[in-house]
Amino acid sequence: MSLPVETVPRPGRMTVEEFLSWDDGTDTRYELIDGQPMAMAPGLMSHGALTARFAGLFLGRIPKTCAIISEAGVRIPGRDDRYYVADLVVTCTPGTSGQLWVEAPRLIVEVLSPSTKGRDLEVKMRDYRRIPSVRCVVFASATERWVQVWKRVDVGWLVTDHDGEGLFQIDGVEGDLSLTEVYTGVVV
Repeated sequence: MSLPVETVPRPGRMTVEEFLSWDDGTDTRYELIDGQPMAMAPGLMSHGALTARFAGLFLGRIPKTCAIISEAGVRIPGRDDRYYVADLVVTCTPGTSGQLWVEAPRLIVEVLSPSTKGRDLEVKMRDYRRIPSVRCVVFASATERWVQVWKRVDVGWLVTDHDGEGLFQIDGVEGDLSLTEVYTGVVV
């Protein structure tokens, strides 16, 4: 759904619809948390490199009917005061032209920077669990070789931590991934 954009001063609380039609007149990227626009700091080079590595590793390992989307808008069901921009999303539900968020994300990847790690692991993960289509959420550190995988299971979520040289699996991605292949060419 595409909304008209208007340049206005940064308001107080706003709904997702107000947020998506708001423009502060700069190139600053924002997320909406508890109705407040939160500026996103520029990412470390390792942040962008990890996002690109995951996207490359997913190619040919996800169903051909699915899409990999970077900087994907994510809405939280039942919340009109939250809108996130995930680093990477895999969805198997086709979108429409002009759509501002992924309707049914299946896999979400968030690269953790020092300034976002706490909010991503606590606030975003709590919200991502509320999205029925989400089967897996991956957090990867931009400052050390560490990946955390959250997988939806019958009774809740299974969380596994991976560091050093280990292998791990991501629900919806064929085969094992290794931390070595994820972090190849990424300076942490």
